[in-house]
Amino acid sequence: MNILWVSSFFPFPPDNGAKIRGYFLIRELSKWNEISVFSLIQSPQELENIEPLQQICREVYGILPGDKLFGSLDGRRRWYDVPMGMFFPHPKYFFGPPSKNVVEKLTQVMIHGKYDLVITEPLMMINYLWDLLNHHQRPLMVLSELNVESLIQEQTYLFARGDIQKLRKYIYFRSFISLERTACEKFDHILVVSDKDMDQLLRLFPSISRDRLSLVPNGVDVNWYDIGEVTHEENTLIYNGALTYIANYDAVKYFLKEIFPLILLEVPQIKLIITGRTDGVDISSLPYSDHIIFTGYVSDIRPVVKSSSVCVVPLRVGGGTRLKILEALAIGTPVVATAKGAEGLRLESGRDLLIANSPEEFAENVVKLLRDPDLREFLTRNARSSIDEIYGWSHIGHKLQASLEHLLDSRVRGAG
Repeated sequence: MNILWVSSFFPFPPDNGAKIRGYFLIRELSKWNEISVFSLIQSPQELENIEPLQQICREVYGILPGDKLFGSLDGRRRWYDVPMGMFFPHPKYFFGPPSKNVVEKLTQVMIHGKYDLVITEPLMMINYLWDLLNHHQRPLMVLSELNVESLIQEQTYLFARGDIQKLRKYIYFRSFISLERTACEKFDHILVVSDKDMDQLLRLFPSISRDRLSLVPNGVDVNWYDIGEVTHEENTLIYNGALTYIANYDAVKYFLKEIFPLILLEVPQIKLIITGRTDGVDISSLPYSDHIIFTGYVSDIRPVVKSSSVCVVPLRVGGGTRLKILEALAIGTPVVATAKGAEGLRLESGRDLLIANSPEEFAENVVKLLRDPDLREFLTRNARSSIDEIYGWSHIGHKLQASLEHLLDSRVRGAG
């Protein structure tokens, strides 16, 4: 097959959740197909990392949006755009008007590339494909849903405080449902990362049939995380996730306000490291003390995670599955997560990780791991076994390849 992968993040280096998933799926698909990549970039410097992709891809296109604003992937929507989305489900009302140079280049690439299939990840990239989706001679179009985005908006609405805030979140939620439903109806097939996301998507959009969905979970490359010995930092917690993503910001705010003070009472020497971008985020509004370190972007997260005692994942909103959990467990750092944080992963609490939903229980489990090295070893050993069996990229890549071949064969048979 001749495949085009369309992405909002340049896939190399694989240094955040979306880029990790993108790079390793591209790598696996390149074993059986000719694959090209079309990606937004945030600066020309990103193209300095193009060589590893060129080694496995036919063509690699990195495009800087002409109307890009600082802190945004592209332009910025106007105040009235979201309410407009309730009546006109066009992606420009949610992601801002698409830069003309991106639309023109992507149209040119798709017309001249003679692709059998285009995989778009994530949903926001539909902003540049809207007209192409209606083209009668287009290739098969596959949407890869990193999350069921409407579900995140629903959860954000339910957590909102105050009548005005709740009304704003409700309008955004209802408008986003209209967009995501229309998007899913326009694509030929949809990839989801968990059974939970599949069920939720079918709940929100009854017009979508189950046979148009395929499960392609997130995974880890165990060899990638084998980095040898790293000095262990006693009584150190890590949360690895960019605060520019609303679910991560909410998780950190919740942890610092409700959970961290309880841990601090038991372990006065505790330290919390929070990694990931904070561009445009007001971290001054978060509870802060000398025990908390914001590192900003870290080019290689592996040594930081491996040196930490416990990885905390106190997520309350979100969809998909948490690559941060799989990363930590693959590298040998035990995890305490909320049920929402571990949602969609085929991992067992008490065997592979610890799950806690109240602040008191969460803090208790963190302290228990800090004080019990045998429990840490037990959990990480079991988790590594589960990851090898379920979440290896080679296994996931074979499943994705089979789904895509079936999809293309079905189209050929239908045309015949």
